[in-house]
Amino acid sequence: MRSRINAGDEPPFYELDEYRFQKLCRDLMYYEPNIRLPVVYGIRGEKQYGIDILSRRTIPGIEVGQCKCYQRFRLCLIIQDTGVDGARSRTTR
Repeated sequence: MRSRINAGDEPPFYELDEYRFQKLCRDLMYYEPNIRLPVVYGIRGEKQYGIDILSRRTIPGIEVGQCKCYQRFRLCLIIQDTGVDGARSRTTR
């Protein structure tokens, strides 16, 4: 069976369903410095306050992440969804 993508192509992560994408984000967060055992936070329909991934830090505190799985994503959507401003403008392909 032949692969759908060629070497050097970006993997089409946007084709993953929401649960697989969240698990991928959780697995990637595991490799961040000072992170311990990240977990997918909450269940569908539950009030999550924008938190998709929750992890304890090796130093006191917690780390949270929000997963966005789109083929194209613009800074204005990040600001709108999170209320965070001041990030650099970047559009994915």
